[in-house]
Amino acid sequence: MDILQATRGRLASDTYSFEQPLRLDENSTLSSSFFINGMRHRHLPNEWPSWIKEHGELHLVPEPKTKYDRHAVAVFTKGGNHLGYVPSFYSNAIFSLIENGLTPIVKVVNMNESSHPHWWLQVKFECKVPLEQGKQIEEL
Repeated sequence: MDILQATRGRLASDTYSFEQPLRLDENSTLSSSFFINGMRHRHLPNEWPSWIKEHGELHLVPEPKTKYDRHAVAVFTKGGNHLGYVPSFYSNAIFSLIENGLTPIVKVVNMNESSHPHWWLQVKFECKVPLEQGKQIEEL
């Protein structure tokens, strides 16, 4: 199970992966960890790793007009460089959080630019949810 969690059960050619759910803790904070999707399609320059610091914060921007996901959430560096997207498994929930005025925090956990693009950038996601919304999420 540890190997499945670390690799998300995914091979380079797979379209499947195991994702961790968003978890709501006792402090009404939603959290999870995931790899940024779509980085290989961004045609990033070789120096893209220099844009990012380990444990550095990234910026999320809803992109409702993308042709693949009406709840797409793009991931940008603080300097405005578009890296990729929140995985579709999370996009609807994270898009809704942002649209409802909440401010998720996304920080770099691990960067491995020498691996396959699926594994280039892992982030930790956290979002404080007001108590009333937290109760609604727990009931789901």
